Amino acid sequence: MWTQPKGQSFTDKKSELGGLLNVKTSYVINEILPYLEIEIKSKGWVMGNVFLEDNLSARLGFSLIVD
Repeated sequence: MWTQPKGQSFTDKKSELGGLLNVKTSYVINEILPYLEIEIKSKGWVMGNVFLEDNLSARLGFSLIVD
């Protein structure tokens, strides 16, 4: 959670709340880990996130375990 200027401008005197929630789950199948990641973000700035408005993102993928 965060607060930032209400109009997304450094000249605004009022602030508003914002937030981001990221959940990632995976399951091990031998050396492969398929995963699902869901991210929900309110309006505002977040470093590394290109969306300024409300956003819901989902990602599917897999990781490999290398010994």
